[in-house]
Amino acid sequence: MAPQRRASPREKRGRERMRAPNGAGHFEKVTLANGEERWYYERDFGKGLDGKRIRPQFSGRSMAEVMEKATQFEKNLVQGRPLRPERITVGEYLRG
Repeated sequence: MAPQRRASPREKRGRERMRAPNGAGHFEKVTLANGEERWYYERDFGKGLDGKRIRPQFSGRSMAEVMEKATQFEKNLVQGRPLRPERITVGEYLRG
């Protein structure tokens, strides 16, 4: 008989999905095998200048943390700033 694989403590155990208000994306609450809960949020912002979809995903330990990240992303999008400042290179920063 083959030995059974043991689940890692971070494997996903349960999921719960819900729509955001006004159809602005969806939230997903995931309970990991160790009991920790994580929140995920995905929203479609349409197409960018290059024709690709702008569909970022955010994650955090609470719904409020995830919404803060999404709000900051939307502000940067409207103001024309880099969408993910943590991913900008030094050269892009200096040119920009």
